[in-house]
Amino acid sequence: MENILATSNIIVVDDRAENLRLIEALLQDKVDSLRMFVSGREAIDSAQHFAPDLFLFDIDMPEMDGYTLCEHFKKDTLLKAIPVIFLSCFSSTFDKVKAFKVGGVDFLTKPFNAEELEARITTHIEHYKFELALQQKNIILSKALAENLAMREQVTLHEKSQAVTELIMGLAREINTPLGVAVTGTSIIGEHIETIKSKQNNKTLTSQLLQNLLVKSLEVEITVSDNLSKACGLIEELSRLCEQITPVYSPVNIPLLVSQVFDAQQRKHQNIKINLFATIDPLVVCSSKSILTEIIQELMANSLSHGDESSDYNMYITAELNEENNEFTLSYWDNGTAPDSSLTGKLLEPFYTTKRGVGMKGLGLYLVNKLTNRLSGSCLVNINKNGSLAFDFCFPINKK
Repeated sequence: MENILATSNIIVVDDRAENLRLIEALLQDKVDSLRMFVSGREAIDSAQHFAPDLFLFDIDMPEMDGYTLCEHFKKDTLLKAIPVIFLSCFSSTFDKVKAFKVGGVDFLTKPFNAEELEARITTHIEHYKFELALQQKNIILSKALAENLAMREQVTLHEKSQAVTELIMGLAREINTPLGVAVTGTSIIGEHIETIKSKQNNKTLTSQLLQNLLVKSLEVEITVSDNLSKACGLIEELSRLCEQITPVYSPVNIPLLVSQVFDAQQRKHQNIKINLFATIDPLVVCSSKSILTEIIQELMANSLSHGDESSDYNMYITAELNEENNEFTLSYWDNGTAPDSSLTGKLLEPFYTTKRGVGMKGLGLYLVNKLTNRLSGSCLVNINKNGSLAFDFCFPINKK
């Protein structure tokens, strides 16, 4: 108690000098600073230069009464939190209620007991200083949290950049294969042309030899063309992934988005029968429309590239909102046949495909996983009851 008062400063306002002398006699040896004024204007000037830890106001004063003075300080952003104790000869319930309504924390009726006054002053200053200390700790904590968030954002940005760098390096290695084949094929075609020229100059070029060389050159040209197309496809995949590094969030109508992606697939593959079975309640969430579109598009493309051409392509999607966890889930599967269960863990790896021999790049599901990570979501791959691959996604609902 003594320590709190010993480090505290108080402003007292009372228009009667005898009252000020009484309070001075009670408190001057117990507080660090005691400033006493006979008018509210003087107290306002003093408090603005050096804020006190507590105000003691009389109510019945000329020019500016205690109520008005208290209201003035409660409008001051820097001083409004300082506790105000009213000391007054008034003792009616009306006066006490009004004192609390204008912002006072306590009310003592004159004449007051010295020990009670000291106890109440100590209690309110303790509370005020505790609140100040708590605010300061909150400021420090908020600053630390802001720095932590900034650091996490930097780490996330670094991880994103690192992921793109790894993909670029992987693509560089992967592109080398088709480009190498194309370069070799071009060289072979060049050799065939030189052979034809040489034989023609020597007049030893027969129609059979010419036909054989042209057939071989045509076969090589087809191989070169296929591998260049594959290289272009790999570069296109990289471009699409890079475009999604920074998500742009907005309200997304999930049923409408799924329908639009499916319609695009139908237009693209008009020669095959595609069916969509969607169980999605009216669901609008704040997320990235472009990234979700890319994910669903890649899932459907994967079904079409790995499905059984002898039957219809059936795609199944369910989605629901989990407001309690502030997230929404999405599940996708088809009527295709999943690879061996030992391979499901590899499907999200870059450049892995079970159909490399027919030109598959092995980037579709890897792209799905990376884009899911862009939205801070999760993706699980397992084998469904019907023997097909099933994808279960969980995405947080962004509040931006």
